[in-house]
Amino acid sequence: MREEQRTNKRSVDLILHHFILGIIVFAESIVKVMNIMIPSPNKINVSTKYSSQISEQTQTNEIELAKSFVLSKSIEELRVILKKVDIFSSLEKSQIADLIHSNQKVLKVLTIEKHKDSLKKLTNDEIRSLLKGVEGISRLRKSELIEIVIKKNYIEKV
Repeated sequence: MREEQRTNKRSVDLILHHFILGIIVFAESIVKVMNIMIPSPNKINVSTKYSSQISEQTQTNEIELAKSFVLSKSIEELRVILKKVDIFSSLEKSQIADLIHSNQKVLKVLTIEKHKDSLKKLTNDEIRSLLKGVEGISRLRKSELIEIVIKKNYIEKV
């Protein structure tokens, strides 16, 4: 009887082992089928590279279209468009410096600002001494005196 129980137990164990083996084989075959049907990550990377090339090409085309659009507009139309956009917020300091150096009007404004800064360091009496011969400056504030000096210096040069 004990031998019969042992053989029954062994047969149950064998059936369980075979059942588990069947599940493992079935799962492995499903994984293989899925690998065939779903592309591997390498193929996905290739398609991403291809899509990035397409997006770069699209950007290049958009830039070319923008250039041709800008060239087709008059200066007045471009000024109206640019009033709506803050160009300088996206520029770096060196790019802004390059823009300043390329424009004579901006250089003149910077020269005036630099002169204002140097005048702010002077006392009111020193500024008044620069304005000898100008009447009605005794009661003016420093900022008003500086404006008069700037106007006098830069109107005389023009």
